[in-house]
Amino acid sequence: MKKAALVILAVAGVIFALVIVAALASPSTPAAPAAVPAAGTTTPATTPPTQPPKAPAPAPATFSPISFSGVGDKTTAPFTVPTSEFIIEWEWSAPDPSYGMMAFFVYPRGETAMYLESVNCDAQTGSTYSYSGPGEMYLMVLAANLSSWTITVRPA
Repeated sequence: MKKAALVILAVAGVIFALVIVAALASPSTPAAPAAVPAAGTTTPATTPPTQPPKAPAPAPATFSPISFSGVGDKTTAPFTVPTSEFIIEWEWSAPDPSYGMMAFFVYPRGETAMYLESVNCDAQTGSTYSYSGPGEMYLMVLAANLSSWTITVRPA
């Protein structure tokens, strides 16, 4: 008799567990049947909600190229670079290039001791990429035995 009672309790436990699982798996409210249009009629198309247009992205900061030229040493007038990155290009010529020398320093406006960049122009032409902006700055150019030099600051 004890065995029969244990079997009945085991079967009842399994049925109870199945009922709980089925109750948890079924939706709480029955789904409404889809409406079917009558023959010969059409249903209006649904349109997704419209979103306001996005504002255009701001134009990246830029500036017109700034050029300086000379023959010997020179401290340039201050200039403004509105971008954080910019390119400095140089070119120099000399009667005898083996004796020509040019270097320049980039200083923040008003500073005379701590420079932002220093470039030794070993080649007659070249460029360097700078991360010293934005801000107002000036160049101190050191040149010897040259017939001319040009430095251009332009956007990266």
